[in-house]
Amino acid sequence: MWSHPERILRQFGHVQSIPDPPYRPLEAHRGPSANKYSVKYGFQQDSWERWMNHLLAPEVRGDKA
Repeated sequence: MWSHPERILRQFGHVQSIPDPPYRPLEAHRGPSANKYSVKYGFQQDSWERWMNHLLAPEVRGDKA
């Protein structure tokens, strides 16, 4: 069974947008065996470096945090 989301969206007055391109790794390494590998993506590094932007302010957290 095939799904046609653009047809469903049109029924509700929406437009189907073009999906984002797939993520491409910045680095990819495979170890000596096939089950050992590491992959680095740019969005992961950016999120890791900006973790403080996602903290709740003390007044929002309340006194029990």
